[in-house]
Amino acid sequence: MSLLAMPLLYVNLGVEMVYILDQRLRAQEIPPDKGERVLNDVVRKMFDKDCIDKLFVPCELYSTSAVRKCMDALAHSSIMRLSETSMDKLFDLMMMGVKYQIMCSTKLEGILQITLLHLSQLRSLLAPLADSSASLALLSNVEARVQQTYGGLGPGALHLLRQSLMRYFLDRRVKVSLFLQYATDVADKTDAKGARQELALLSALLSIKPQSNNFKLSLFDEEPAAGGVSLDKATIPSFKFGEGKHQYKEGMLASLKLDDASKGKASGKDELLDLLDSAS
Repeated sequence: MSLLAMPLLYVNLGVEMVYILDQRLRAQEIPPDKGERVLNDVVRKMFDKDCIDKLFVPCELYSTSAVRKCMDALAHSSIMRLSETSMDKLFDLMMMGVKYQIMCSTKLEGILQITLLHLSQLRSLLAPLADSSASLALLSNVEARVQQTYGGLGPGALHLLRQSLMRYFLDRRVKVSLFLQYATDVADKTDAKGARQELALLSALLSIKPQSNNFKLSLFDEEPAAGGVSLDKATIPSFKFGEGKHQYKEGMLASLKLDDASKGKASGKDELLDLLDSAS
């Protein structure tokens, strides 16, 4: 198994999440200041330099449960709230989206090209946002690390990298047609415009309810009605940390309070590092 596969998995899953959040925040006409804060906070935590330094240390791929905990921490690093069910299905979409791209990358260097494309599209998304200079600086660091780590790999190392990622997703089979209306062709997913075209399919599935400074994002109904998707806001639970399978390491959850004005900046950094430490 390649010891260099984990950074590519983390980066691609994280950017897939940002794509979805951006599309839905705009489609639901969330106030620009709130939407931009969510995106900047998530990216700043995702690409925090200390976390990236830890991530790029050669290691085996993390377990799916450890990866899920990292994605939970990222998704809730700002003022947005998700129900547990919504996060479950969002994670499934992220995983299957990355799996699809890996399966379609027939060339050995294809995974690297997909990753760089994702980062390039993320740069285009962040550039117009207010207060995005810090996010863009962190993004530049990740782009440089990806080029430095993978740009000089030979065919053998690239083959092992691709096989490791394909093996990781081998048993991950989720029928995303249960979540999406296949109204458009998704064959162009890895094209520059393909990501936004595919995300448009989520328009009937998401609902956001502003709650003072915080807001709740409900991605999916638990039981879609026949012939369409029905969202009953009254039946959508709020996401609560520290319960059941979401019990993280002691001391971590305190930094994820959604009304913390410092969210997405210094707070949460050490706790994400704890997650990476526990997974390695």
